[in-house]
Amino acid sequence: MKLQFKNITPEVFEKLKKAIGKIGVDINSDKGAIAAKGIEGSFERNPTANTLEIVIDKTPFVLPKKLIGSKIKDVVKDVGGEVI
Repeated sequence: MKLQFKNITPEVFEKLKKAIGKIGVDINSDKGAIAAKGIEGSFERNPTANTLEIVIDKTPFVLPKKLIGSKIKDVVKDVGGEVI
């Protein structure tokens, strides 16, 4: 599942890193892997375009990708990003 966001300014990205850090996902760069609580994927931020792409490759059986995607969208919107 691929999720794309815009308006990911440096300020929004910092807020997002803090929000996601609360669930055990550490983001220390503009690109990397995601692995927490049985969820696996990757992310890449384009600082020039202020965009972010998150790809969810694997989720636990009891947590469908659609549900995880919805929660990620909510968090991104809460910190000021926009879904593309």
